[in-house]
Amino acid sequence: MASRFSALLLASLVAAGCATSVDATTVSFADSQAPVANAQVIPLAGNRGPDGGVDILAVDPNNGSVATNDAGQFEIDYGTVPAVAGVQITIDVPSEVSDAVGQIEWRTVLDDPGAQGVELEIPELVSCSAGADCGTPLLPDLSPVIGWGDVEPSVAEFLRPGTVGPPSAGLFPAETWFVEQDGDRRLLRFATVAANLGEGPLDIIALPGEGETSQTWQRVWTSNWNFHDSLSGEFIFHEEHDHVHFDAFERYTLRDTSGAVVAESEKVSFCLRDSVRLIEDRPPAEGLMLVDDGSCEGQQQVINPGFGDHYHALLEDQWIDITGVPAGSYEVEIVVDPLDLIIESNEDNNVGSFRVVIEP
Repeated sequence: MASRFSALLLASLVAAGCATSVDATTVSFADSQAPVANAQVIPLAGNRGPDGGVDILAVDPNNGSVATNDAGQFEIDYGTVPAVAGVQITIDVPSEVSDAVGQIEWRTVLDDPGAQGVELEIPELVSCSAGADCGTPLLPDLSPVIGWGDVEPSVAEFLRPGTVGPPSAGLFPAETWFVEQDGDRRLLRFATVAANLGEGPLDIIALPGEGETSQTWQRVWTSNWNFHDSLSGEFIFHEEHDHVHFDAFERYTLRDTSGAVVAESEKVSFCLRDSVRLIEDRPPAEGLMLVDDGSCEGQQQVINPGFGDHYHALLEDQWIDITGVPAGSYEVEIVVDPLDLIIESNEDNNVGSFRVVIEP
């Protein structure tokens, strides 16, 4: 039986420019579970619909995070906002099969923001041995996104390419490829987006302090918040990108009209992260989201359900060396997880391709 801890939220509100002081926010744990010290707690803003439900939760820019103390308690001053829509609690989750430690972010809506005595239920996160009845696995499903036409118009507004121009520019390989002369080499460059179309996150954790190469485990979550860690590959330090990558995440191949391979890349490593949102109804307003700080420097990397990892065409290794390849029409093939290191719900959609015409 999963134990629970409850959070008793007591807000400090501001009305008409005058602060009204009430008791501080506190967290108390159920008797069946030890206090969780040093968990990070962040107030969340949100959009409420006509029915009162919250559609989207987002970090509130008016409030920073606080940490639970040794007794598992925390305090929040809501400052200039009269109420918050929810809270996000980040908890360390150590592995039982290695010294690797992952994190989860649990987001939950407050039905009555600002009220005293609000209780939150957070499920206990339990490591599950292989073969035990631990609930339905929530597996990732990795697939390359090839062109803008592959994206449904209803999710176009959710594409967030960061510093890469307007939402529809610079994202997908079929629309970004070009040939570059690099000294004595000719390089066929293109962007890629590896999407997670599954029900669960791609959650990769690694051993700390292992130098330039670290063993990794894939953490598979289940419907009742159990998890199981399986060996999955390696993190390597990528000198050109100056951060840690998951090794052999993709492979690029150039084929002629007969299907024969005329050139290919080495297996390309990625920093796994949520670069673009591709599915409208994910992530949910409530529930588990894996940590993705975008730094690529820690021991955990994640692609959450409904998101894609975008690499633009000018990055190091985003190419196939086509030096000496004759002019003509070719197909570029992109394979996600070419070594089958990752457990997925669907292994049949890991390949995508697009046509290029190489000029003399």
